[in-house]
Amino acid sequence: MRGTDPFTIAAYLILVIAIAIGAFFFIKARKRTASTVLSFVGAWILLTGLLFTALISVHVGTIVTRAFLGKGVGDESQFHYNFRFYSLMLLGFAIALPSTTCVVHVRRLTEGNRCSWQTVVKSHLMLLAIALPLFPIQRGFSIGFSAFSLVSLLMLWFSRKQFGLRPA
Repeated sequence: MRGTDPFTIAAYLILVIAIAIGAFFFIKARKRTASTVLSFVGAWILLTGLLFTALISVHVGTIVTRAFLGKGVGDESQFHYNFRFYSLMLLGFAIALPSTTCVVHVRRLTEGNRCSWQTVVKSHLMLLAIALPLFPIQRGFSIGFSAFSLVSLLMLWFSRKQFGLRPA
């Protein structure tokens, strides 16, 4: 039955935990007198950052575990260090860096820090640039990561006045 494998269950669990942490962060940000808009944007960016970081950590952990067990990546019966292994590891770290950057900047984002806004926008542009070209190879991954990044970019764009940026 589709959707009952351990990785799908882990993904749903990670999503629920990220939503709970995002909601908790929103409440705490409002108590720190952050505006509703900044609190919501911060909570959303935290949710996406945590979600991306956790899911890509599972991705890298699975690949490394299979390598240590001597199993190959995908349909390979045994481990070989090859371009596929390398590219999957590189993909993991290429997504982990901007995702983690978003998590690090989320508190300053709720304070209206323009530098943090610019950093988070660049991070989500990087995530979008990584995820979109993967559509022909990995549709589900590409659509999920791209959709979350697009929503994040739209939220950041529409909240730019909160960061002292003039409308275009």
